[in-house]
Amino acid sequence: MLDGVLQPLIANATSSIVILSLTLLLAYLCYALFSHPLSHIPGPLHRRLSSIPLLVSNYRGTESSQAASLHAKYGPIVLLGPNDVHINDGGAIAPIYVEKGGFRKAPYYHSTDIDGLQTIFSTTDPEYRAVRAKAVAPIFATSKIQSDGARILHDCADDFVAALKKAKNGVHEIDLIDLARRYSLDAMSGYVFGKRYGAFTDYTGTETLSATPYVNFIQAFTRFFLVPNWILGYLLAFLGSVYPNQEFETSTEKVTSYVQSLVDEAKQGGGKDTFQKRLLDVGISEAETMVQCEDAIFAGTDAPGTTLGLLVWNLVKQPEYIRGLRHELTDGPMGNMSLLRATVQEGNRTSLANPVRLPRIVPPQGWTYTPSAGGKKSYHVPAGTAVGISAYSLHLNETTFPSPHEFNPRRWVENGQSIATREMNRDLFAFGAGSRQCIAQNLAMEEMFVVIRRLAESEVLTGAQVVCEEVRLGEWFNTRLRDGCNLKIRWTV
Repeated sequence: MLDGVLQPLIANATSSIVILSLTLLLAYLCYALFSHPLSHIPGPLHRRLSSIPLLVSNYRGTESSQAASLHAKYGPIVLLGPNDVHINDGGAIAPIYVEKGGFRKAPYYHSTDIDGLQTIFSTTDPEYRAVRAKAVAPIFATSKIQSDGARILHDCADDFVAALKKAKNGVHEIDLIDLARRYSLDAMSGYVFGKRYGAFTDYTGTETLSATPYVNFIQAFTRFFLVPNWILGYLLAFLGSVYPNQEFETSTEKVTSYVQSLVDEAKQGGGKDTFQKRLLDVGISEAETMVQCEDAIFAGTDAPGTTLGLLVWNLVKQPEYIRGLRHELTDGPMGNMSLLRATVQEGNRTSLANPVRLPRIVPPQGWTYTPSAGGKKSYHVPAGTAVGISAYSLHLNETTFPSPHEFNPRRWVENGQSIATREMNRDLFAFGAGSRQCIAQNLAMEEMFVVIRRLAESEVLTGAQVVCEEVRLGEWFNTRLRDGCNLKIRWTV
């Protein structure tokens, strides 16, 4: 009897739950399609309903190429998620990143905090950043780098070339990513911290840079860039307990020990006019100063190393550019380094060291985007939306850069004169733009100028060949070579 009473009730309850669920789903669909503040932004249905597709593409390293596919179908502005918009238009750089200081960074950046502390890069608070950036900014002035850092950069470039010569004479392969990281780390640390990390000390050409596991771990973790920071904390703790990594632990200990020595010396009055001393002098705590230095080590090693490694790899594949650089240095007009500058620009464009969208939050008044290509329709982007542009979409734009996947420094210069269009200069987005662009941009550029010039002078790449004819890049916040790819070179006997 009881079963006879309960069964109809259970059946009715189940039916009610199903009907209610379907009603709620239908209501949500209607809201997403017609009433959501971003319902007028072009994009596929599944992107309107959930952030999961965006999170998955970010994790898999396909976010930017997927965005490019969406732009090909929907136009210059597309919806990546319920509150995320991507724009494929260099004309939007100024309003998003430059004018009036640009929009504020999205909270996503806090996923790159270190030990719970914000860095100059990760903070979303302009005032917090201003105190720290103002303290260290003078170090990164081009004139100061060229005067105070010239000897350091040239010494590191000599070490870079010496390592290549050793590999050439020993007839063995050498990994350009590892070598480029060594140069970038020692050049940055020697100038910025006043003490080289020692990346070339006892280097034989076969071992891996001691800082590499540390850098690789942070690089790999950028696949979680869009994950809320509080979740990342639990995830990091879980992964650390389940998958202990002794190489990472040893590498981190070495990096931490090096940074501690820098801070200890600065506290005792040494290291005058260094990054760490300047931070301590404006009242930044020892703990945070160490974190800022550790962040600088990652930033000054990974992206510059990737860019330089890929650039040298391309020069090995196309030796006519090295010959052209050598001719410019020996027979060209005094002081005219136009091909050198073009080569570095093309290296920055093609390396895509930071390929993904740099998200910013639309301010309270909202923002109206009008396509710069003369589109008749404008799009109002409401306050609180995470909007951004990616280097991937700009650097691989066929209209601005014909044959965009081709490494071609000559697209920038002809007969010693720049032929770059306004759009080319505008859309070179390797360091971001505006007040939050890379603080060390000038140093990164000077490092490249010095070492590429030294390479051309040395002729060490004569006879070199790449081991892997093609490489595939993962589109995380920091680019990473896909599995199965390498940037090794060797010499013919």
